Amino acid sequence: LLDRPAAPFGGAALTPTPLVGDLTLTLEAPAYAHRPAAVLPSSAGEFRAMPGTRVTLETRALVPAASAWLLIERGEPGATPEEVPLAIDGDTLRGTFVVDGPARYRFGVQRRDHHRLVEATPRQIEIEPDLVPTVELLAPADELDVTSMKRVELAVTAADDHGLRKIELVWVTAGQTTRKLLPLIPPDAGDLGHVQAKVVWDLAEVALTPGAVVDYHVEVTDNDDVKGPNVGSSKVFHLRVFSPRERHEQNLARQQDVAAKMLKVLAARLPLDPDQPPVRDELNRATAELVVELGTLVAAYDKDPQADKRMRADLDGMRGRLDKLAGAERKLLDKLPRRDDPAHPLKGLGPRFAGVDKPLIAELEDDVVALADWLDRERLESLLDVADEVEAHRKRLDELMEQYAKTGDPRLVDEIKRELKALEQRLAELGKKRAGMTADVLDQFVNPDAMQDKRAGGCIAEVKALFDAGKVAEAQAKLATCSKDLDAAARAMEQALDQLRGDRFAPEQQKLDELMDELADLTQEQKDIAAEADRIFERYAEEADKLMEDLAKEAQKKLGATLDKLRDRIHAIPEAGVTPFAQEELDIVERRLDDLEHMLADGDLAEALGMARQAKQSLDTVSAELEAAIEDDPRSPWAKDTADALEAVERAHGPADKLIEQLEELAPSPAKIMSGDDRRALERLRRRQAMNHERGKRLVDKATSAAPDLPGTAGPEIAERVGEAGRRMGEAEGRMKAKDPSGARDDARAAADALEQAQQKARAAARQQLSDGGAGLDSEPIRIPGADEYKAPERFREDILEAMKKKAPEGYDQLVQRYYEELIR
Repeated sequence: LLDRPAAPFGGAALTPTPLVGDLTLTLEAPAYAHRPAAVLPSSAGEFRAMPGTRVTLETRALVPAASAWLLIERGEPGATPEEVPLAIDGDTLRGTFVVDGPARYRFGVQRRDHHRLVEATPRQIEIEPDLVPTVELLAPADELDVTSMKRVELAVTAADDHGLRKIELVWVTAGQTTRKLLPLIPPDAGDLGHVQAKVVWDLAEVALTPGAVVDYHVEVTDNDDVKGPNVGSSKVFHLRVFSPRERHEQNLARQQDVAAKMLKVLAARLPLDPDQPPVRDELNRATAELVVELGTLVAAYDKDPQADKRMRADLDGMRGRLDKLAGAERKLLDKLPRRDDPAHPLKGLGPRFAGVDKPLIAELEDDVVALADWLDRERLESLLDVADEVEAHRKRLDELMEQYAKTGDPRLVDEIKRELKALEQRLAELGKKRAGMTADVLDQFVNPDAMQDKRAGGCIAEVKALFDAGKVAEAQAKLATCSKDLDAAARAMEQALDQLRGDRFAPEQQKLDELMDELADLTQEQKDIAAEADRIFERYAEEADKLMEDLAKEAQKKLGATLDKLRDRIHAIPEAGVTPFAQEELDIVERRLDDLEHMLADGDLAEALGMARQAKQSLDTVSAELEAAIEDDPRSPWAKDTADALEAVERAHGPADKLIEQLEELAPSPAKIMSGDDRRALERLRRRQAMNHERGKRLVDKATSAAPDLPGTAGPEIAERVGEAGRRMGEAEGRMKAKDPSGARDDARAAADALEQAQQKARAAARQQLSDGGAGLDSEPIRIPGADEYKAPERFREDILEAMKKKAPEGYDQLVQRYYEELIR
């Protein structure tokens, strides 16, 4: 016989009448929800709760009970229920259980006569879900073409009903997923329910190669530690990585093909029998194809930022001349009588074609040489472009290792390893490109110093080994040694390029050399002026220190309150509205104030005044930067934060100005302290500074007029940089006239530094280097477009939930109503 199925509920009899009276339920939500306990008196027993809620119930038994229990049913009907015993105190029943999902429960009792009863109708437990956090990511574009060294501005808005735990940037490339924790939730923020902030994503930390596609999004995780955590994801955006240098290399390869075809046509034309029209006809077609390919190449170079403008013009000139000569030859061919019998060719055609053969061969000879010269020059410049990328990776590696040495932050380890790998790859590419250069260029122009980067590959491997072994200080020292070799190699390659241009492009190199020589003389004279201004200042400061020895403590006391007030105002500037550039300037302000305190402690009021003025200049720069950010995008969702930051910065200007005034009052007047000899020396230096300033103006005019005849963009670069230095020269001249040795020294130094930088930038511009050292290495991030393209999240739950607890604030009524409607649906 088959076994009889077990009776439900342990054989207890189902009763249609309730076994208990009204219930009092106490709901204790899970800790992460931060809700107070909710008491539901006189309840029928059905309720709604979050998973993890601890339920304590109390009720009165309606039948005498020897024992009582709860039967909690989960899942499909018929599943074995969980039995929870209840405590009995007279006719009062008490019990506790934890909600872990939707369920039904019934009361069961055993009467004193041992008869067991269970309620026939269960009570329902509904689940209040912990909603998935919402996140919106805003990027410059859905699909963005970038270089591998770019920085991309991103904006993140995230919200959760109970609190956010972490926000991560997630990207996928070549099937590999990488996550980066975004520091948008302060460690002491508690359960923050809403975050809205901008971040800058540095693509240098992503291992990217030209042609790579990167899919990226933001994920937010809430603080649900019961059923979660819940993870919300933003829309996915895409990056396509391109390299202007790689594109330029492709164009050079096409130019190499054109040069090879041109050489082939020339070789066939030199022994051409003038009485063979079919052969001439074929060569004419090949020449016409060269014209088309040259035109296509010129069009490609028009879109190539690394192509020299003079090369484009030369190639376009070739195309025009060859087109004209090939057209003249075609007209003569079309006039010939048709004779297809090779046994009876036309005779005496030499004189007829002599007018085009000689100029056509001469043109092809010149063009083949010109194409080869441009290829050698561009390849050497391309070699320097890779060297620029090596330098950029090296500098970033140096910065990362310095940060790691100071902080020990484990998150920097992967970035350092990525930079080491990228540096090794670039050095290998440098060697490969050098091997591809023609032997005559290497032998004639590239000296042994330019080969030092060959050793650098092994040197970087040693850096990597030391870092992997945890020897950070030794790795930094080794990197410094590697850097010296790389710098020497880069300088030697720059010299090689100068020599090649001087040999094969003499006129433009000669003009560049003349301008660079004038710039070098101008720079040296400005350095000498700055050095003399420094000597005059030092003598003034020494005399001022002697006079101020007794007043030093009084000065510290008098200035202490103003300095503290200025620091408080700076610390009160809200970080949310400060742009990255403005933050850098604020850091400078802090450092100058630290320097100022040290100067005051040493009794050096003259230097302290200089530090105060520099701090004020940086503060002015911060104001200008924030004003520009607001003007650029006044309707941005961050405009209010920026405006608040600007207002706070403006409040700091008062104490900064007062600090300078107090120092000027305390510091002895330079006119009284300076000796007669020094006052006369400062006046002579002023006249010398004025002469150098005028000399700089003439150099700007000369560079502007010579720009079309100079390689690359050297002319505009020299004009712009020297013009900027000229502004500081004028300010130095004014300081000298006012007998202000401190200001004269600072401005003269700044002018000298600007001119030195002008020399470096001019050399790079002469080879069409892209901004700040190679393809895409500029530090300015790709910005998010205007606020009209920004769409705020549909609702900010934190604000709404706060409104649900009390009367909705003005303007939130409809928002709260929509939220209720969404819950009902």
